[in-house]
Amino acid sequence: MSNDLAIKTRGVQLQSIDDVSRVSRMFADSGLFTDAREAAQCGVKIMAGAAWGIDPFTAMVGIHIIQNKPTVSAGLMAAAIKGHPKYDYRVRERSDKACKIEFFEGTESLGTNVYTLDMAQRAGLLSNPTWKKYPEAMLFARCISSGMRTFCPDVFQATVYTPEELGANVDGDGEIIDVPSRPEKPSAVPLEALKADTPDPEPEAAQEAPEPAPTDGGGITTKQLSALAKAVKKEGLAPEQARDFFGWLFNRPIASAKDLSKAEASRVIGWDDDAWQAALFDYAEALAGGPPEEEAAA
Repeated sequence: MSNDLAIKTRGVQLQSIDDVSRVSRMFADSGLFTDAREAAQCGVKIMAGAAWGIDPFTAMVGIHIIQNKPTVSAGLMAAAIKGHPKYDYRVRERSDKACKIEFFEGTESLGTNVYTLDMAQRAGLLSNPTWKKYPEAMLFARCISSGMRTFCPDVFQATVYTPEELGANVDGDGEIIDVPSRPEKPSAVPLEALKADTPDPEPEAAQEAPEPAPTDGGGITTKQLSALAKAVKKEGLAPEQARDFFGWLFNRPIASAKDLSKAEASRVIGWDDDAWQAALFDYAEALAGGPPEEEAAA
């Protein structure tokens, strides 16, 4: 089978899969990219960037795979729209209360997208320290991302999110600080449990709990418990299913929703339906995956 390939980007021309492999190995060996330590991981990011006209280095820096979905920083999204031959945008309002962005195809207005602080509050995002420190930047990131998916989804030829939308902690510039960790082995829960039809899917988070003491290091709040209960109930998870799912998601034992931190709770509460479905799909695949081949051979 031929491995011919031609990727032309600024300053770099990759002619074949072998070229991509060598460049990927160079990035992996550099040790500079903590989210892609293996050549195959680097290759996926480079190939994603190539599909979108992004050079390898920019792809390594600006593209991250979270929950099996490609994520792109808000700055890279904005640059991609500005550099697209068909689309453009104008910021009509940017403050610590709201962001409004009007999108264009040529000279024709496609519409205006709005993201407000009230919307962020309803989504449970404001407990995140980054939202408290940089509300203008975070509102812009949400507005440009959701607006791009609505008005010009073909910029990336795929459904693309910002890292923060899929649970990553970011700084004021939208750069990733850390991403939700995943354990090597999922909890031993039957795969069928995700589809169980239980009479009472209400998780333990539905029970009101007192606010944690100020010295507890930022435990989940009563308001977050209530919001989390609604989100989990909407997805049809029973209490034991929710516990196992959160244990898998945050890579540590979770006895109940009360064990979550404010930051962990805000990540999940802020998910939209697509993010929930992606996470549950990954969880189900992990449960069905079985032991690694090395262990099976042993």
